[in-house]
Amino acid sequence: MRLRTIGHPLSAELIDALDLLNIKTDSDLIFSGTPTEIWLKLPPDTIRLQEEIDVVEAVLARVSAPGRTGLDELDLEKRRHEELSKVEMSSGVQKLDALIGGFGHQRVLEVSGDRGSGKTALALQIVLRQLSQSPNSSAVWIDTTGDASPDRISAMLSSLPENEGALTVLQRLQITRAFDLDALREALEEVQLMTNVGVEQPTVRTVVIDTITPIFRPLLSAVTSQGHASMATFMQQLRSLAEESSITFIVLNGTSASAPNNPSSVFASTDRKPGLGPSFTYMTDATLWLAKWTKDLGYDLPEESVEQRGE
Repeated sequence: MRLRTIGHPLSAELIDALDLLNIKTDSDLIFSGTPTEIWLKLPPDTIRLQEEIDVVEAVLARVSAPGRTGLDELDLEKRRHEELSKVEMSSGVQKLDALIGGFGHQRVLEVSGDRGSGKTALALQIVLRQLSQSPNSSAVWIDTTGDASPDRISAMLSSLPENEGALTVLQRLQITRAFDLDALREALEEVQLMTNVGVEQPTVRTVVIDTITPIFRPLLSAVTSQGHASMATFMQQLRSLAEESSITFIVLNGTSASAPNNPSSVFASTDRKPGLGPSFTYMTDATLWLAKWTKDLGYDLPEESVEQRGE
């Protein structure tokens, strides 16, 4: 902070004298020497030594953060997580929440489906509801395709009930882009740093990866297991961060062909399956399969059907 913006107890004459010594900020004043050493360099009769010592102490008190013990910090952190845990994460569809067992509780969830099946819409609904109901929470949306649309987010937000938290949702939703594995790891490191910035900041409760398929699909090969090992290591990092920082990760995944049909599906006409291979299912707590409803499914279902996988 520049000394001229601090004002009292710094007089204009003292600020000008310090400026001649190239002491222009509070950091300069603190680290340019002891108060006595600085006083000896000032022009004569600028200020008395004791007055200068008092001024430095007053500036220190003004710019310093209040002190807290480790026990105080631990107590504040516990209370913060208790308050956040009182707000349950929900999709807004009671039957879906019951099917998946809730979307909170330090989980890593996979949502799979073809393009246009509603994966992004579902994840966005969960995130916006959480941010709206919990003003002290924040979320990170990791966009791997460049398709994240602020207009779509604003439109969906306008459909939610108005409350105090809804007014600041867009300020607490951070969108970052990652188009390869290195960038995705960097984004994850940023999330980890955000969980340690202090109690005054909104707490990260939800992280969405939209989508993980283009990151790992090019790395998977029948010739080498290196790509699979990288995927397993990354998913383990998600698991550790979820447990350590009480974060829910929602990982969106594409699909791949399953001719003539997918034997794991209750719908005989399903000829697709979650992408990234069958082992990816076991790297998450649960998998939701989303598909557009058509008459070929043969069931009296709503516009979208949801199946649970890997619970």
